Amino acid sequence: MGFHVITVRRWVYAGEIPSEVVGKRENRLSQTEVIRIMEERRGARIFLYSRVGPTEASHQLAQQAGVLREWVTQHRAGKQFEEISEVGDSLTLDRANFSRLLRFIESHKVSELVVLNRQAIIDHPDQEVSALVFSYFIRHVESFGGFVRVISEP
Repeated sequence: MGFHVITVRRWVYAGEIPSEVVGKRENRLSQTEVIRIMEERRGARIFLYSRVGPTEASHQLAQQAGVLREWVTQHRAGKQFEEISEVGDSLTLDRANFSRLLRFIESHKVSELVVLNRQAIIDHPDQEVSALVFSYFIRHVESFGGFVRVISEP
């Protein structure tokens, strides 16, 4: 979450954060609570990321962005969100908006990253490679206190 463990323990012991005791000195926070804390105390917000390949039509990008907007409106009503979208090949690292998204993630500004499907992040012909890269990406986001939400898989 981007906070020192002692700080989070103080909040738990003070009753500011509900938790579940899972051992002698271990407490578990729900994903909902972690997102709330990130948003309230760190200024993190929900990010919607959509990407289409260079051969796809730009109306598909607008369509993806619309689906993500509709989902966040229904499921995260009243929450602030930011949209990032781009046209580009997922196998190149020079995607400007993806790099911008990574900077937000690494500065603990992303509480939840919403994508339509994993092809928005990685679109590789080998499904095993695609799954491996996507799982690494999820772990990366989680290591900075955020969550990845995939709302639709083809």
